[in-house]
Amino acid sequence: MRVYENTEVVHQKVQTGGLLVYTKSGHTIKCRRAVFATGYEAQTMKRNANAVISSSFSIVTNPVEALTGWPNACLIWETARPYLYIRTCLEGRIIVGGLDEPLNDLQKKDASSLKKRDQLLAKIQELFPRIPIRAEYYWGATFVETHDGLPLFGEQEGYPHCLFTLGYGGNGTVYSTIGAQIISDMITKGSHADADLFAFDRRKYASATI
Repeated sequence: MRVYENTEVVHQKVQTGGLLVYTKSGHTIKCRRAVFATGYEAQTMKRNANAVISSSFSIVTNPVEALTGWPNACLIWETARPYLYIRTCLEGRIIVGGLDEPLNDLQKKDASSLKKRDQLLAKIQELFPRIPIRAEYYWGATFVETHDGLPLFGEQEGYPHCLFTLGYGGNGTVYSTIGAQIISDMITKGSHADADLFAFDRRKYASATI
C-alpha cells in the first residue's frame, strides 16, 4: 500500500464502479470504495442524529506533596451527568475533568474554559479541603458520543460506495478495532454478523436519553 500523508480530500464523485476522489492539491484517486475514519470532523460532512456533541473541560493542579483524605489516591469517576473525574499523574499533580456541556456547532470555540476551570477547582476543593491546590493548566475540547453508547460503522445515506468508522465515545481505541474488523469484512466479504449493531440507521437511540 502507498500512503500519502498530509493529503486533504475535498470532494468525491460517483462514477461507474466506484468513486473519483479529488484532493486539495488537484490530484484525483479512482477507487471502488472509500473509508472515512475522520472522527469528529465527519459531523461537518453530515450531522448524524445519533451523535451527541459536547465540550469537555479539564484542569491540572500544582504538584501536591500529601493527598490528605484521599485513600490510595484512587481514581474517582462519577456516573452523574454532567460527570466529574479525578486522578493523579506524574509529579504529584491532580487531573480533574468533566462538567461537559452541549455543543451544537463544531466550529465554535470552547469559550467556557475559564468558568469551567474555576468550577472544577471548586469541586475538588470541596471533596478534599485539606489539600492545597491551584489550577496551573486548563483546557476545553470537543467530545462526541452517541445516545446509545455505541459507535457508528458502515454505510450512510447520501454517500454511495463509502463506508464510515466513527468510534465515538470513551472507548475509542476498542471501538476503532471493532470498526476495522467490521469494515474490512464488509469490503472483502460483503457483510459482517455484527454490522447491524453499529449501523447509522439503527433505531435504538430514538427513545434513549443521555
